[in-house]
Amino acid sequence: MRKIFRTVAIITLMGMAAASCQKETMVESWNVVSNQAVKTVCYTIDGVTRQASFTDDVSWNEFLDWLVTQAEEGHQVSFHGDNYKQSAMKETVTYTTSDHDDAVKWANKMEKDGYAVAIDYDKSTGLYTCVAIK
Repeated sequence: MRKIFRTVAIITLMGMAAASCQKETMVESWNVVSNQAVKTVCYTIDGVTRQASFTDDVSWNEFLDWLVTQAEEGHQVSFHGDNYKQSAMKETVTYTTSDHDDAVKWANKMEKDGYAVAIDYDKSTGLYTCVAIK
């Protein structure tokens, strides 16, 4: 009886081991998400320079909105993108508006055109003074 039990147990274990070693067809699905930055900018708030990268236009626009809000709170704000090339001949464009969203749109356009942008907000007049330099 013991021999039969051992034999059956050994054969069962070997069968399970053999089954677990069988090559299995694996189907894997890969969801590739690119973390490449669409836009990288250097920005300065109150003299402290940092860099930020964005993978989509939504996050970039939210960041611009945040920068303008920082200017509203009295901080000195400036930024430029990868396409900014400093030249000996400075071209300066100044834009004044009382509309927050308008300041964001203008700053976005000027950055796309290769300018470095500085934004200042005057609480007493409610005006944004945006200066772009190329």
